[in-house]
Amino acid sequence: MSDSRAEAAGRPVAVRLVAAAVVLGLAGAAGPGGTGCAQESVPPIPLTTPSVPPIPLTTPSVPPIPLTSPSVQPISIVPPLGTGSAAMPPASLPPDAAGVLTPADGGLGPALWTGSPVGLVRRLLVELPVAAPSPSQRRLTLRLLLSAAVPPAGDDTGRVLAPVRVAKLAALGATTESERLLAAMPGGRADPVLAHSLAEAPAAGDPAGLAAVARSEAADADARVDAAERAAAAGALSGDELAAAYASVRFAPAALARPLTAGEPGARGRALVYQASVGESQPAVQAELVGHWFQLLEPAQVVGPVAALPLAVLARLPVDAATAWLAPAAVRAFWASGRAEAAIPWLKVPSNPSVAAAVLRLWPLAVLAGGEVKGASGGGFDAWLAAALAGADAGRRARVAGVLALLQAAGEPVKEAAWIETTDKAAGDQTAAAAAAGGPAPSAALWQTLNAATADHRVGEVVLVALTILGNGGPQALPPVVLAQVVTSLRAVGLSAEALGLAREAVAALLDW
Repeated sequence: MSDSRAEAAGRPVAVRLVAAAVVLGLAGAAGPGGTGCAQESVPPIPLTTPSVPPIPLTTPSVPPIPLTSPSVQPISIVPPLGTGSAAMPPASLPPDAAGVLTPADGGLGPALWTGSPVGLVRRLLVELPVAAPSPSQRRLTLRLLLSAAVPPAGDDTGRVLAPVRVAKLAALGATTESERLLAAMPGGRADPVLAHSLAEAPAAGDPAGLAAVARSEAADADARVDAAERAAAAGALSGDELAAAYASVRFAPAALARPLTAGEPGARGRALVYQASVGESQPAVQAELVGHWFQLLEPAQVVGPVAALPLAVLARLPVDAATAWLAPAAVRAFWASGRAEAAIPWLKVPSNPSVAAAVLRLWPLAVLAGGEVKGASGGGFDAWLAAALAGADAGRRARVAGVLALLQAAGEPVKEAAWIETTDKAAGDQTAAAAAAGGPAPSAALWQTLNAATADHRVGEVVLVALTILGNGGPQALPPVVLAQVVTSLRAVGLSAEALGLAREAVAALLDW
């Protein structure tokens, strides 16, 4: 899907999104949560991966779940030491200009701040969110903070942005990246201002603070596993470390024997099904556990390191008639994580009409993941839209309209008739439409700044404002019509891969009806 496909739709995206606003209300939404009580103490499951401190081994015959999925590892876009622009800079280089990423290895370019005043850039950097459960958002944040670029206009000292960049990397839990950025700045740790920025303890809710709780063996197991999930979702904790936190939770033998009916909620429920999966070797039972595991994921966890653990089990399952019932969940999980190739066997498995219909509803996710659904569904856009609107109430129609807005912003042509069919019947129930539309709208000032920066191709400013609008809730928490403008702006300044990633993460949640 190329960027030129937006023009094929017949109108600029920003104009055509107005139709979606009829049903995309801007009301807030709260996510579910839950805790569980302590159970009878039993030995934890051992993990033998080298990056995790060993847990006392009382059941050595139980193998760990292999963490073979690339998405399990912490998000990192920094090249190895000694490559790219990571060499020590000249002493005359101001700290604000230093970076470890050039355009050749992921940097946003030396003209990143051209046309942007230093006061606006610094204020937005200070407000930059760090805890969003979005791999795409974290990657974009790291690219921004690590890029070598000419300081913005008005940065006379060359030391205005550097302390904020270092502090934000520390809050993100990006320890390696923050150390490398310091090494690329004149003075490095010897500079008292920069050293102080790195040494400041992150707030308790920051990914770095959550990761510290997750790694603490002295912490309560329930608090540890909750912190581990939140830190992993934000990219500050590896999959191995999340698995270690899951293994630290104690359950009664009866719960481990019947994990599907134990009724453990939230993070405890996911820890329980992880432990049960570690000791299970029968594919049919593993399929049941993975299916239950996916059902326990929160909407924001469908994409990222928390979902990578069940994906690691899923990748080992045989794909045949006995596991065909799991195909919709498997396809959705692989497409949501951008692993289109891994979904192909599940599209070819013998299935029944109900499974094929469930896969058909995922067609937009296939488009954004670069996958293919025709072999399983026999249709494309028209077939998906018909299935999505069949018997749909106002809430579902609002979600379908949100998907249309994101597809169009990503460059997929959307027919005018599709907008009319989707929006007209929902107009009478704005309450349900608003409830399905996501979080609050951004301020008018941010919206105008984004539009102006996009028109003038001020790349750094577009990225900063886009990340600010995304907030700590990430793309899934925004009204789709707002996220569509963010996607449009990022594509306009040449950041199509990041834009498509954000759209894919949001659509993965919108299709969860």
